[in-house]
Amino acid sequence: MKTFLNIFSLSFFTELADYERNVNRNIYKYNAYRNAATALAAHPTRIQSGEEARKLNGVGAKISKKIDEFLETGKLQKLEKVCCSYELKTDIIVLTGR
Repeated sequence: MKTFLNIFSLSFFTELADYERNVNRNIYKYNAYRNAATALAAHPTRIQSGEEARKLNGVGAKISKKIDEFLETGKLQKLEKVCCSYELKTDIIVLTGR
């Protein structure tokens, strides 16, 4: 049985991918985040840096910076903005019916 040593990275990339697909309708970013999550899931050891992650197929420069930010701070600024924005957009859709 395989354990996911990069589970936190997988979680936030999946959330970002869903946001890009469902809210922004940006399929390119959606695919980039999903590819990164897949690459991290397949990696047999815990990622220690964005530079290490950059060596994986599916992890580019911008995503490696997000990994560094998460490893250094324990959170991701974009994800915090996305959650607030997503909740606000959801509330607007519910209220307006659009």
